[in-house]
Amino acid sequence: MTTSSVYAQSAPLTWRHSKLLPSPRARIGQARKTAPAGHTQAAPLTPGRPAEPLAPGRPTEANLHRRLAEELATLPGSRRLVAPKEAVYSVGDRDSCLYLIRSGRLKTSVVMRTGKSCLLDVHRAGELVGEGVLISDRRAETAVALTDSVLQVITRDQLRAALSRQQVQEAYVLWLTERLQQRQETIAALVTFDCQQRLAYMLYQLSRKLGIHRGDVTLLEHRLTQEEFADMVGTTRSRIGVFLKNFKSKGLVSARPGGLLAVNQPALRSYIEQYL
Repeated sequence: MTTSSVYAQSAPLTWRHSKLLPSPRARIGQARKTAPAGHTQAAPLTPGRPAEPLAPGRPTEANLHRRLAEELATLPGSRRLVAPKEAVYSVGDRDSCLYLIRSGRLKTSVVMRTGKSCLLDVHRAGELVGEGVLISDRRAETAVALTDSVLQVITRDQLRAALSRQQVQEAYVLWLTERLQQRQETIAALVTFDCQQRLAYMLYQLSRKLGIHRGDVTLLEHRLTQEEFADMVGTTRSRIGVFLKNFKSKGLVSARPGGLLAVNQPALRSYIEQYL
């Protein structure tokens, strides 16, 4: 099984004083944790790429994910292999496990009663999926593999035991708080922007999460279809095509081989901020 998971992180967009401003990132210790006696130290979650230097300021979700993942990666547990398009779990399933993505990518989505799908997020290696397990084992969303993926299965009892350790508890609370804030910012964008502006916002966020720097642009490492973009911003596939053509004419994005998109982050950011 071949998998890959490399990504680049750049300044996030945050809502502050009615304007999107770059938030600085927190300095979080990168010292590796020692595995408990009797267990093997977990392999790095992103082999072959050095950890980013972290600047003082507010933590980003990716940095908090990394800190929490390092804490949870030492837990004993089984591994689950999932193939592309295979569901890890579906809406309504009973599942009492948390999943740490060791390699590959997943997407989470919900389906309305009308049958319309809403893509919630794309998750990469080092991220957690299914964090709602602490309050309920009934799944509120569907998680599907986008690529061949390896998941570390963490039971609810294991998670609760790990949270008795101060380091894990602190990392988990900080990560959940940051995730909540990021979701609130996304909701604000969805409510106040029109469809084309929402697509610009989502492209910027995805470039932060799934992007690889290539000169002056950031390449989205995973190809998302126009239908998936439509699910993210609440419009039709045909309108997404029109919006992307408009973005290309403005130099905000460009097409690359394999259907991948390259994002001009500074230009896209300026485009978003003019509507605030």
